[in-house]
Amino acid sequence: MNKVVVVTLSGGLIGILIDSPARALRRTIAEHNAAGWKVAQVIPSETGNVLMFIGRLLLLVCTLFLFTSTNGYYIIFERIGTATGADIVPGAATPHCSRCGGVVEAVDAFCEHCGNKLG
Repeated sequence: MNKVVVVTLSGGLIGILIDSPARALRRTIAEHNAAGWKVAQVIPSETGNVLMFIGRLLLLVCTLFLFTSTNGYYIIFERIGTATGADIVPGAATPHCSRCGGVVEAVDAFCEHCGNKLG
């Protein structure tokens, strides 16, 4: 079982002073590792669109060089599923929902937390 998470970054003075790509990646990876996902791959987001570049430049000028959006990263996470549709989180003995990570019973048909159909 896999999922893709987009990590967005900030540019301009705010991005230089506050936002760090390493910190944003570390925070996102730690959050998903706690839910039982592990990183399979990190891919830099490269947008070569001229209109996107012009829009970002206009946003930067309109905000007096304080903020603009920049290219971020795609993180691909993976989790090994069981035959019932619930997943076993490493280090845990109970099955978890594949969508929200909530604890479920092996006999449940739906997750009580998010309504995801199990199995």
